[in-house]
Amino acid sequence: VIASGAMARTTPLIFIDDAGTHSGGIMFDLDSTGVRAAVVFDLDDTAACTGNIFDYATSAASTGTIFEINLTNAVAAKWENITLAGTRTANASTVAGSFAGAVDFWQIDDTSTRSGNVFDINISENSTAACLDIVYSSNAVTGDAIHIDMGTNLAGNAIQIDAAGVRTAPIINIVNTATDGGTDDHVI
Repeated sequence: VIASGAMARTTPLIFIDDAGTHSGGIMFDLDSTGVRAAVVFDLDDTAACTGNIFDYATSAASTGTIFEINLTNAVAAKWENITLAGTRTANASTVAGSFAGAVDFWQIDDTSTRSGNVFDINISENSTAACLDIVYSSNAVTGDAIHIDMGTNLAGNAIQIDAAGVRTAPIINIVNTATDGGTDDHVI
């Protein structure tokens, strides 16, 4: 049990200075064999903190994975659960990319036989913002905004739209102020 008073700390409570070249030695190793019902790591902030909870940075060409999660047998467990409320002034998640290379931001390799969706978005409140918002800057962009390759999916729709009720706006609305630059540059 470590208790630190209400002070302006300039040194860490726990400090590990390690220069070893580990080939199998784990710095923190927790092996739990009991039926645990308590939280493993519990962080509760009662003050308006401004520091990061977890901060990872590397100045070398590291190749290891930051977080590796395997839920193969934990079929009733979630790997992440986020709850948001209130009038937020910051994004819940931000990814800033300035890298090069033929790699993705997110890669999903799905070989399951599930009946659930890959992404399931349910909106029940009176939201005025777009569910998916794609905006290109003034730089020249040649990639597609959305690319769909149906492959061997011969019975599925590329896009399916279900609508009902007394509508006051079009289901598909194209506002185009561009000029046709060639025989293959039409809107549709």
